[in-house]
Amino acid sequence: VIQLCQITEGDEIYAPTPDNIQAVIDQFSDVFGEPTELPPRRACDHRIPLMPGAQPVDLRPYRHKPEHKDEKEKQVREMLKAGIIQCSHS
Repeated sequence: VIQLCQITEGDEIYAPTPDNIQAVIDQFSDVFGEPTELPPRRACDHRIPLMPGAQPVDLRPYRHKPEHKDEKEKQVREMLKAGIIQCSHS
């Protein structure tokens, strides 16, 4: 299987979704819908065990273009408000 991905900036014109793919999206709309909350608790929730006394890594964050940074911050605010994500206390 060969896949090709092209990333470009600017306004793009998107082709309509093929009928066979749209049928799967419609059939499983609960899976492909926008999340509105955190997933339910499960018997094995993911957790990263920390070493006792371990300190956070002290690295500078990646630099981003201002417009990318603004968009990421906007999306994080929206997801926090919707309850899709939650603040980390580690």
